[in-house]
Amino acid sequence: MRPQPTQPLTPADIIERSQWDFFWIPADASLIDRPELLLVRCPRDVAMLNSVTRSRPVAGSFDALVDEVGRAHQGVTSRWLVRDLPSHGALSPALVRAGYVPIHDHGAYWLGLPHAGVSIPSPTVRAERVRDMAGLCDWYSVADAVFGAQRPPTQDLERFLEACTRQAARVHRFVAYRGKRAVSCGALTSFPSLRFAYLWGGGTLPSDRGRGAYRAVLHARVEHATRLGLTGVGMYARDESSAPIVERVGFVRHGSMTYWDRLP
Repeated sequence: MRPQPTQPLTPADIIERSQWDFFWIPADASLIDRPELLLVRCPRDVAMLNSVTRSRPVAGSFDALVDEVGRAHQGVTSRWLVRDLPSHGALSPALVRAGYVPIHDHGAYWLGLPHAGVSIPSPTVRAERVRDMAGLCDWYSVADAVFGAQRPPTQDLERFLEACTRQAARVHRFVAYRGKRAVSCGALTSFPSLRFAYLWGGGTLPSDRGRGAYRAVLHARVEHATRLGLTGVGMYARDESSAPIVERVGFVRHGSMTYWDRLP
């Protein structure tokens, strides 16, 4: 029998698969990785370290997987990334029965590279790649104000800085400045096997929104991904915040994904 031809990955597939690569997890986190289930778990109550990024039904049912995840994430906030796959129609009821609730809807947004460029409407804003501790601290000063992402301890900062400045780094962070003031931040993680970069951590201080800072960081990340030789960038953009912005600059929506959370 001839092998069946492999279906090419869609942009939505690539964006989802970028969430399957946990090269970045800390030493106190671990994985459960099977074709039907991929999760990370950690004793710390951090949702991104206690999340499910791949789930496929077993014998048409998700109940056994939901029970297994509940045990793995006992005592911490548990999160499922639920893509709009036909097979996931039965997942939402199983999550409801287990005490999960949907908290954020996202679009899967894709931009093919090379691209003509994401325009920067304000010449008073400059975006710079994080290359030293001062830049990383500026990145966290914005992220803390926007997302409540508190600055990590010094030893973690040093590890994060090394991760985004070493040769062949896969994580790259950017800060936008108005004068000497950090006003916006964003990052990308490259996935060479997918020839793709996932964009994350994009946000702007409330006082500086609508003045070009977000676009400056977005432009810098798209240009950097192009220099890395990648063929696409994308993200899960929240419907109520970043989705309209990335649509306006040329990103195309390829389906949706919803966070489902269960508190400890």
